[in-house]
Amino acid sequence: MEREIYSLKVCSTRMEYDSFQLELTPQENEEANDYYGMNFNVTMWCRGAQCAKLWGKLYDENLVYRSAMDILNVADPMGREEVALAEAFNDCPELCSKTAEWMGKQGFSGYLQGVFVEPEYRGRGIASYLLTHLDRILAHTLHIAIRAVGVSPMPFADLDGEIVEDAEALARNRQILVKCGYHEIQDQSLQGMMYGNYDEEETSGTGYYVRVYEAR
Repeated sequence: MEREIYSLKVCSTRMEYDSFQLELTPQENEEANDYYGMNFNVTMWCRGAQCAKLWGKLYDENLVYRSAMDILNVADPMGREEVALAEAFNDCPELCSKTAEWMGKQGFSGYLQGVFVEPEYRGRGIASYLLTHLDRILAHTLHIAIRAVGVSPMPFADLDGEIVEDAEALARNRQILVKCGYHEIQDQSLQGMMYGNYDEEETSGTGYYVRVYEAR
C-alpha cells in the first residue's frame, strides 16, 4: 500500500491585516488589528484534498492581565457553546495559576473552537496528532509558545463547525482528548455559603477540557 503524504498549513490573523497604516510601525499595525491575540487555523492536506482542520483563538495572557482584563473579557465569543467554553476555561485553576517554568515568559492561552477530520480520513490518528503536538506546530510556524488551551468535546458535522447531537461521537472525542493529555475542567462551588459554612465545597465536571503544555 502506498504511503500517504500529508502537508500542514497554518495561518492566523497576525499574517494579514484588515487595515494597514503606513504612518504606523509594523508592531503598531499589529496591535491596531488584533491587540490581545489572534485567531488561527491549522489545516492538514492529503494529495491536494483538505482532510482535517483545527481552529481557535489565542491571547497573549501577559498583555491581557496587565490590562486588568481576563480571557473571557477579551474573547468576546459568539454562540452559546463558545460562551460556555470560554467561561469554564477562564475560571479553571490551570489557567489561573502558573508553574515556575512559565513565570515571566510570554505565553499564549486560549481555546479551540473546533477540530474536524473528514470522514474518509478518520481512524488514522490525525486529530490526536494535531491535539498532541499543537504547541510544537505553533511554535514552529507562528513562533509563539502556548501554555493553556481549553476545548469542547462537542462533535461537528462539517468543516464549517456545525454542531451535531451524537452521544457516541461525544464519548469518542472525550477519549481522544484524554489520550492527548487533556483533562476535564472542574468547577468548585461553595455549597454552604447560604448557611455560613464556607468550607463546604462541591466539585463537579464542566464538560469541557483543558491542557497545559510544557514551557520550552
